[in-house]
Amino acid sequence: MVVNNRDGHIVWFANNDSPGSGPWQRFVVTTKCTRAYDVVLADLDGDGDPDVAAAGYASGQFTWYENPGQDGWDREWLRRLIDDGMPEARTIRAADFNCDGKVDLLGAAVGVENVPLATPDVGQHGSSVVWYENPGLPMEQSWKKHVIDDRSRAPIHGHPEDMDGDGDFDVVMAHGMRAALVPEDQHQIVWYENIGHPGTGLEWTQHRIGDLPYAFEAVASDLDGDGDKDVVATAWARGDRLVWFENRPRHTWTMHVIKDKWSGANQAVAADFDGDQRSDIAATADNGSQRIDYAGANELRWWRNETPKQ
Repeated sequence: MVVNNRDGHIVWFANNDSPGSGPWQRFVVTTKCTRAYDVVLADLDGDGDPDVAAAGYASGQFTWYENPGQDGWDREWLRRLIDDGMPEARTIRAADFNCDGKVDLLGAAVGVENVPLATPDVGQHGSSVVWYENPGLPMEQSWKKHVIDDRSRAPIHGHPEDMDGDGDFDVVMAHGMRAALVPEDQHQIVWYENIGHPGTGLEWTQHRIGDLPYAFEAVASDLDGDGDKDVVATAWARGDRLVWFENRPRHTWTMHVIKDKWSGANQAVAADFDGDQRSDIAATADNGSQRIDYAGANELRWWRNETPKQ
């Protein structure tokens, strides 16, 4: 699944019988997702096939697209609006936050630049981390928005993860990206605890992981094999590095730098790429933007985890 940010397209490519030897067939989900940015696959309507949910950062919209099945893949998928009031929508991810067996959606809106910190009204600064409750019949019913945090500024990228091992989904999130959104000394990585055993997504507590100027993305995974969740994070232009935060006893965190002076570091993925049962890290660095006056690295790299097995 791929987004074409400039043109507002979402497309997918069908794997063939010999994926390494020939082109994959291209299918269009939509050509009408204005400035499509983030996308996630999940069975949102419970019919057994994956649907698509997307964030449009210029439109401030979260939308979802119903999979029509193989007979309908030659035309655009039916589009339904989830929310159109999320300024600079970035993250969209799928998880069951209230443990009711239906797939919900996590969303984050960066908000508006140059709003004084003394302004607490989310209607003015627009920053928020929320989740949308799957109504059960999303083809006919609206998604209910639940606020996780609408006071902290500039949430950029994050992911659902059971950070405390209590059986429900918490959220790890990066706040920062650029100084016009929030001062550099307030750029940080945090996680939000879904309160309860398990939680129902109606009460959340923010826990600070660590400071990271120009924080861009945060991803949780057990990197050192000790059974708890560590966090990989990137710092974008002017931060320009890839780090990981080690989850230590008594709820403390230690930051380790993986790569410094890596211009335009952005996306990060934690997964076992070499099949040795340890989480490795892949990350990208873009080629900058009009917001910075130097070129980014424009690279995709991965790092093999060589931590001894516990």
